[in-house]
Amino acid sequence: MAIEQVVTKLRAKLASISGGTKKQFLDGFKTIHNAWHMAEMNKGVGTFGGQPLGFLSFHHEVVSVYVSKFAPGLAPGTDGKDLAALSPPHRRRAGRSSVLNCD
Repeated sequence: MAIEQVVTKLRAKLASISGGTKKQFLDGFKTIHNAWHMAEMNKGVGTFGGQPLGFLSFHHEVVSVYVSKFAPGLAPGTDGKDLAALSPPHRRRAGRSSVLNCD
């Protein structure tokens, strides 16, 4: 399966901003991230470089770079304890055991 051109371009951009500090990466990423979400709010689909790029594809690429460069020990939460640390905090629904069942 071929990688879409928009993903290749996003990967190149993320690589170009990931060579410095974590703060520099986040500062460089801020504009990209805001533009993606604004396109999604206004048009129903996020974009990068004017090309549509789905939520999971966009965020997967970003998280992959972030973890490999700045947080190699970061792993997905599985027990729900970290939900309260989110801003705004997420609460478990009463009687539910899944981490994904949040208010």
